[in-house]
Amino acid sequence: MNYYFVAHSVPMPGDKRVEVCLRAYIALNAILGSYPKWMHYMDGLWVIGTDETMKQVRLRLEKQLPAKGFFLLIWPFHEEDQYEGRMPKEGWEWLNDRETREGKGVENARK
Repeated sequence: MNYYFVAHSVPMPGDKRVEVCLRAYIALNAILGSYPKWMHYMDGLWVIGTDETMKQVRLRLEKQLPAKGFFLLIWPFHEEDQYEGRMPKEGWEWLNDRETREGKGVENARK
C-alpha cells in the first residue's frame, strides 16, 4: 500500500462562483475520505493509503478542482521522495530549486 500526503486549497473567499467552489471542496474531501486508509486532522491536509499510483491519485483529484484550485501530492515513504499536483509555477520552481541545491527532498523548506 502506498501512503501519500495531500494538501489542497480550493478558492473560496472573493470567488464569484462560491457554490461551485464549495461543491468542489466537499467532493474533494469525499474522494479523499473514500480511500481505504486515511487520516485528516487539519483542514486541507490529508494522509491517504491506497494501492493507486501517484498519477492515478493526481488525475482523480484534478477532476474535482476548479481551475484556481491547487493541491500538492507527496509520496514520503518511497525510495525517492516524489511529488505531483497543481500549483503556481513559482511553487514548483521553489520546490525544484531546493531539491537541486539541497539534495534529495526539501528538508530546509523554511529558508
